[in-house]
Amino acid sequence: MLAALLWWGGAEAQDVILLRNADEVKAEVREITDSHILYTLWGGSDKVLSLPRAEVFSVTYQNGEKELFVGDDSGATGPVTAADYPWPRVTKSYRPGDLFDEDGIRGIVISTTDNGRHGLILSLEQAPKSLRWSADSSWATDLLLGLSDREDGWNNRRRLIERLAEGKLTWEDFPAFEWCESLGPGWYLPAVDELRGLWQLCGEAEGFEKFGNKESYRFSRRISELSESYGGDKLSVWTDSRFWWSSTERKDNVAQIVDFGMPLQTRLVNVYAYRSDRNHVRTKTWQQFVEAGWEKTGKWPVRAAHKF
Repeated sequence: MLAALLWWGGAEAQDVILLRNADEVKAEVREITDSHILYTLWGGSDKVLSLPRAEVFSVTYQNGEKELFVGDDSGATGPVTAADYPWPRVTKSYRPGDLFDEDGIRGIVISTTDNGRHGLILSLEQAPKSLRWSADSSWATDLLLGLSDREDGWNNRRRLIERLAEGKLTWEDFPAFEWCESLGPGWYLPAVDELRGLWQLCGEAEGFEKFGNKESYRFSRRISELSESYGGDKLSVWTDSRFWWSSTERKDNVAQIVDFGMPLQTRLVNVYAYRSDRNHVRTKTWQQFVEAGWEKTGKWPVRAAHKF
């Protein structure tokens, strides 16, 4: 059954189909059915091609109108459902610290649910160099995108794609996100609370009343050894490489970081101001420092997450 007839042959029209993997198709949309979008390539032959609606995020028409295909095939918006995510096949239960290697997905299990049948994987790969959360430009930097989810980075990714669909921004404006996308379907920049699953790899670290440099070094080394043992990249254990970007925004020019080498306990530390007077020392708890986030143009290490 045809849901709509959208194209009547105007030769000057150009529509943009944005796929869920962020690829764009310049097209002339002919029809949208209950299951597929029928189109011809812009500037190409008259051969009619088709895309499953499930693979399409949005269509921006030549007149500027946009239609979203989020949540289900009717285009309704709402929370991310199981159908929105490329779940890998799982054949056994896992514990934090295990290697997940199924259905083409490999990584370190950092948290689990449902008796180990579901959870979160950390990529074995780390970005070759520290990356900015957003590009060093006023257009991308001082912009509140609405990436507010602290528990699910996939939701933040979904919101970012909605902003990209507006046509003013590209993946290149968000280097940390772009690198995660390069790993393939399902990989994304994790939310701040998802990254805190790393602490489970070293016991109940959040309960430590004393967690100094020695404990932090040991914890960082534990994560690095796990990554290397599975053929992954080595982690630096120095402080300037322990902070990782999350996908969670703090405000327009600040996003959340996670110190994977030190849980959010209450030890007082001297923190050097980094936005104005760098010679001024303030006494704060480590939690207050980390929760304040970091300017989006700062460069920090990046690893991706994948659900299972």
